[in-house]
Amino acid sequence: MSSIRIFSPTPLQSGSTAALTGSAARHLAKALRMQVGDAVTLFDGSGFEYPSIISAVSKSEVLLNAGPRHDPGTESPLNLELWQGISKGTRMDTVIQKATELGVQRIKPIFTAHGVVKLDAVRRGTRTERWQEIAVSACEQSGRVVIPEILLPEKLEQALRKRPSGVKVMMLVPGHHQALALSADESAAILIIGPEGGFSSAEEELATAHGVIKVSMGARVLRTETAPLAALSILQFQKGDMG
Repeated sequence: MSSIRIFSPTPLQSGSTAALTGSAARHLAKALRMQVGDAVTLFDGSGFEYPSIISAVSKSEVLLNAGPRHDPGTESPLNLELWQGISKGTRMDTVIQKATELGVQRIKPIFTAHGVVKLDAVRRGTRTERWQEIAVSACEQSGRVVIPEILLPEKLEQALRKRPSGVKVMMLVPGHHQALALSADESAAILIIGPEGGFSSAEEELATAHGVIKVSMGARVLRTETAPLAALSILQFQKGDMG
């Protein structure tokens, strides 16, 4: 099976012809200079991948013959959702990319009291589209076959009031909090990470009122882009597919 993996935005089917256009076609035809007969692995986010062979190449389109579908076993059994305080610069891009590689299934960017990034309705949509593209690229690179959903940004209190299912844990700076761990019967978790300035005392109290468990990871203070990656790795080792 080819190590070159490309996401197909249209559903795939074994034995059918898949047509790639736009950036995917340009990447294969111009950047990689692939030709008729070359092998490519396609996936459509449904949980399977398809070993495929290029049948035609033009300036705007690449056609491929999709082979039998295959489950590579790269999706974690642990249902992980990350609520990430929106941070400055490219830090949020890094979190989206690496969290996808680590198997997270949903990412909700959240506005917090100490967060400095402000987005109007238009910019929320534009930024979410960009983050979704980053997640797709991370799936292509990491071998995943399910694209994590990037949810529209919203305030922490709005997200909590929706009463999402699954154990909810909030990462805090070192203190008198329990260590990050899931009980034996837990198969889903929501990990809540603050921005550069952390959470306000009011946000911590609100989280506690909604049943959020406060946890920490040792004596060192982790940056906002480091904390989710360390925490996701711990949870995947404990209950997912990294143990």
